[in-house]
Amino acid sequence: MLSATDDTSFYNQQLSRLNCSMMFGHYGVFATLPLNIVLAEADINVKTAFTPSKTMPIKNIPSFGYSDYFTFKELAFLSTIFSDIHPLSAEQIELDKCMVSRELTEIGEMCKLHAEDLLKAITFWEMYYEEKHTEWTEKFLEVHKARVARIRLASGDMSPEGDDDDDDDDGMDWGTGEEIYDLEALWEQEEWESEEGDL
Repeated sequence: MLSATDDTSFYNQQLSRLNCSMMFGHYGVFATLPLNIVLAEADINVKTAFTPSKTMPIKNIPSFGYSDYFTFKELAFLSTIFSDIHPLSAEQIELDKCMVSRELTEIGEMCKLHAEDLLKAITFWEMYYEEKHTEWTEKFLEVHKARVARIRLASGDMSPEGDDDDDDDDGMDWGTGEEIYDLEALWEQEEWESEEGDL
């Protein structure tokens, strides 16, 4: 359980993300699949994509399908929670929505802003999982493998003809998300510096 009502504390933010990953990380993974596809295609990592910038809209992230559904901050948070994606029954999804909705009014396992983002991700799952999961997963694996091959070739670890003997990059590597765990603090600093420059 979170230690206090202050959602902005570093401790609560970290604990909330951990709880969201353990209980509902699959919603975040699915919600960010379209984003991760275009990032892999463009050779952009998550840290680069979500580095705060004084020039909005987000210049570091290429346009992608359904990019207008989530905001910059929602994608930044959802990109830090991870779990295996698996089919869910309608009953399980409704139960998850009820559990997350309670977090909006009670001090529990996650910050209120995280709960709001999760509810939006659950709705996204309901709208697109059946139609898009297989397509997006296969596309991500394809572009991820191609990116790994480009990196290995550039570093001299792979011949131009390719080397599939040591192919251990087929799984989805979602990273750890640790590099953007404290984005809220970065945004606050960015806003402060901007205000200071206007004085």
